[in-house]
Amino acid sequence: MGWSRRNAIRLALAAGAVGLGGCERPAVAPQRDVAPRGFPLPEQTAGLFRDGSRHQLDNGDWVTATTKAGGTLRMPTGRLIAADPNWFWNAENLNVVPYTVTVPAGSYPVTLAVVSWPDISLVAAARLTVQQLPIQSWEMALRPGQDLTALAPGEAYNVGVDAGMMALLDGAALTRMTPLVDSDPALFELKARDEPIEVPGTGSGGNLIAFGTGWGDGGYPVWIGRTATGSVGCFMVDMAMLSRRESMPPLIN
Repeated sequence: MGWSRRNAIRLALAAGAVGLGGCERPAVAPQRDVAPRGFPLPEQTAGLFRDGSRHQLDNGDWVTATTKAGGTLRMPTGRLIAADPNWFWNAENLNVVPYTVTVPAGSYPVTLAVVSWPDISLVAAARLTVQQLPIQSWEMALRPGQDLTALAPGEAYNVGVDAGMMALLDGAALTRMTPLVDSDPALFELKARDEPIEVPGTGSGGNLIAFGTGWGDGGYPVWIGRTATGSVGCFMVDMAMLSRRESMPPLIN
């Protein structure tokens, strides 16, 4: 997407002219569920979680990143799903399934990295922190049947989005959340582009945390950050807003 198109989207979002729902539901997953070449490296995206850091977007704008608490995700089985809630109804055909890498059952904080202009703020990345430890390496999060060797250089498997939002949930919560998308759609409406929402679970079941996806619809890769011991430190969703360049040093207040 070109510079002028990105800026047109930003202005439309600021004016409230781009909605989050009402889109036509997809029937099947794309034949090549991959993000286009040129997405940011995960190390670059991780820099968005440094409050006050400066970054250049793919539309040429320089913006300041800040972090925002996104809530706590309860994961009774430790099997993470990242998906557009609008896709839950046809989960099997749309590949709405947990990632192959799992984590211990538990509750984990979600953090949003937000970039701002005077007229609007957008979520540029989201992170599910499993351990509060430094990340030493990154790998692509894969669903069953996905193969890294099938990707061309610079490509990544992605989470397809056509409602301008993405949700994180445990695999055990999908059955409960799916009918709610139709029976109580207001639960899944974002109040603001940079504000998360939570759909509660029942009993010991998992909840759902959703957030806006940067420029809106598209395909967004998910990365797994590993600690020095090789254990999972975090999952990170990249909204592919950054230009593939180094960020400026953090601001000094």
